[in-house]
Amino acid sequence: MEKLITKFNITKQFYLFTGVVCIGLIGVESAIYFGGLGIKATSGLCLILVLLTLGVAHYLGKLNGKRAELIVHGLHAMSQGNLTHKVNITGKDEFAWMCWEYSEARKGFTSLVKEMLGSSVQLAAA
Repeated sequence: MEKLITKFNITKQFYLFTGVVCIGLIGVESAIYFGGLGIKATSGLCLILVLLTLGVAHYLGKLNGKRAELIVHGLHAMSQGNLTHKVNITGKDEFAWMCWEYSEARKGFTSLVKEMLGSSVQLAAA
């Protein structure tokens, strides 16, 4: 499920979430209108819909939170001077894009540090 979800950006994830809720609401409304269900049965369906909605929201929040934490840990390692710390996040969402940008920044900063080190060695030798 995680691989499927991470192929969507965050906006599409919430569209998916909204779609699940709407389908559930249509189901409950249909059961009330066409099924002639009593208040107890429709209350049970509503409770199931609420629990499903909370479950999907919790899953999306945890998944995106975990992916954001990976990037934050990478940035924290970089701020401590560790330029070898790599972060690998796959997918097509914003977090995968930020991870790619982090990797590019890490490579660029590492290259800059190596150039400055080489320049300082040349200045010391002169």
